[in-house]
Amino acid sequence: MKYEIILEFEALGFIEKNDVIGALFNTTEGLFNDLDFNDLAKQNKIGRIDVQLNTVEGKTNGTITIPSDLDQVYTVMVAAMIETVSKIGSSDVKIKTISITDTRIEEKKKLIDRAKELLIGMEK
Repeated sequence: MKYEIILEFEALGFIEKNDVIGALFNTTEGLFNDLDFNDLAKQNKIGRIDVQLNTVEGKTNGTITIPSDLDQVYTVMVAAMIETVSKIGSSDVKIKTISITDTRIEEKKKLIDRAKELLIGMEK
């Protein structure tokens, strides 16, 4: 995957992971023809959506991580589209994008760092 979208959310009520994922798929349905999560998942353009959540005193908060193999423009459109979700189940929710990371840059950095280590080892 090229990018990783990380979003935070807070819901006023108890929700479960399946509620969050369902809301994402329902929100994208029919909004933009090119950005329907069902189609994107079938085409392997978005990866497995990971939801981490914690419920305290009647509020649920957590993070949503979405791997994307879309181009940069479509990836940021997906993040913006998810921010429009205002309800998950019967709970009001606020979702905000925390970061969109180009995972290829991270992989290149790891590769370069490892190559430097190997080069130093050869020089000894």
